[in-house]
Amino acid sequence: MKHRLSAGFTFTVELIVVTAVIATVLSQLISTVDQSLKRVDVVAASAEVLDGNKTFLSVFYALKGEWPKDNEELQTSFSIPDWSNRHDSRLVDNVKIRNGAVDITFGPQRKLSGRIITIHPAVPVDDPLGPVKWVVGPRSLTSGWMVVGEDHTTVDNELIPMILKL
Repeated sequence: MKHRLSAGFTFTVELIVVTAVIATVLSQLISTVDQSLKRVDVVAASAEVLDGNKTFLSVFYALKGEWPKDNEELQTSFSIPDWSNRHDSRLVDNVKIRNGAVDITFGPQRKLSGRIITIHPAVPVDDPLGPVKWVVGPRSLTSGWMVVGEDHTTVDNELIPMILKL
């Protein structure tokens, strides 16, 4: 009889251990998927805002030799619609230009709700009217490039894909 109780006890302990291992693996999996979804939001929001607007920003810079100080200056120069409050977007709640850098605030229905990414224009130091790269968030300056604007990024650096960093 003691043998049967010990087998039942062993089975129960093994079942608890297996359940704990499965719970740990599932927790890690959910965390990884959540991080991946946040990264996708960062890339998608950057693409959504810059896709049609980086040309206006770059042309403004090429024509005037400086970046627009705010949304209004860019809008009046090109007669484009106000894109500071993007109620048509599920990703982006607000877009602000601050001395050439673009702050994007995530919409309330996103995992990064209320957080901000700042997209900075970067130009070659030797050729300030040369090609423009667009970089996001905290960045390490690469030699030979001048990155414009103050950083207001509140999204964790590990959520910003390397492709968006300089």
